[in-house]
Amino acid sequence: MRALALLILIVSASASACGRRLSPAECDAMLDRYLDMTEDDDPALVGVTGGPRAELRAQRIEERKKSAGYLEAEAHCATQVSAAEHACAMKAPSPNEWEACFEYH
Repeated sequence: MRALALLILIVSASASACGRRLSPAECDAMLDRYLDMTEDDDPALVGVTGGPRAELRAQRIEERKKSAGYLEAEAHCATQVSAAEHACAMKAPSPNEWEACFEYH
């Protein structure tokens, strides 16, 4: 939940001064990338391996995508995230670097 709250804060605080708006597909890809990078921190996955881990991981990500926090971040993304921030987030190799794409704008 902490990661999702942080995600909302980052996307909400990031205001695009100018430029094109992101499409819903671009927002989803960017937010899904963050969920994918942060899901392995979930204690529910400790000790689970192979196919069961992949299934549980996918299920947990789908649950997070239905949460109010994700839906709020998704709504803010299209109006508040710049193309440059999106590009940075899509290239970021870690959650911390993903988050840094929005911290200074």
